[in-house]
Amino acid sequence: MPKKRLKIKDSQVKRNLKWHILRLLRLSNRTKQELIDKLSDMYIGYWQVNNELIDINLDRIVNEDLIKYSSDRYRITEKGLDALQKKEKDIERYHIRRFSKEACAVYSLWGNVGLSALEFIIGFLSGSIGLIADAIHTAVDIIASAITWIGIKINKEAQAALIGGIILCGIGAFIAFTSITKISQPIEIHFQIIALVTIVINIAVNGFFSFYKLLCRWADKKYIVGS
Repeated sequence: MPKKRLKIKDSQVKRNLKWHILRLLRLSNRTKQELIDKLSDMYIGYWQVNNELIDINLDRIVNEDLIKYSSDRYRITEKGLDALQKKEKDIERYHIRRFSKEACAVYSLWGNVGLSALEFIIGFLSGSIGLIADAIHTAVDIIASAITWIGIKINKEAQAALIGGIILCGIGAFIAFTSITKISQPIEIHFQIIALVTIVINIAVNGFFSFYKLLCRWADKKYIVGS
């Protein structure tokens, strides 16, 4: 049985349709049918092309003097080029602000602060040594993130990363040594549902920040390095 294809609604296309049209006309003058065909190719069949929606947008863009219609073809105006360039610069600034190395370090720092505080509180309430130990580990991550952020601010990222790595290795060795000594002195373990929930939250938050850091690296290559 063929897999059902995910459909894109008109409301999802409407917001960016104007800018898609301007980008297409920046490349070359086009007829209405050529624009429809290109827009259809752009969404590779996930959007059922709405000719009425395209007509409304074309009329609006013509009225705004962003494009002109003559000899059965649309062409972009100087005003349209200026508006498109401003829009693209706004998008670039947004990505730099949200996904730059500095923003990534700051958001990671605050994320770790929240996690560490949560684990300390739940660890003490539930008596979970494991959560308290992880809270300490997260607190060390906070120090590492702060050092990375400061390194980026003063343009010493490599040195900051080295210091952060040394700190993490040191705390890792300490946790390993403590764990080995605790094995010889086992204690009774009591299951706490609140501790389990906290661990799930920890996994979810760390998973989110791992994905976020990948986005930051992608944005850094596309918008920052190439700017």
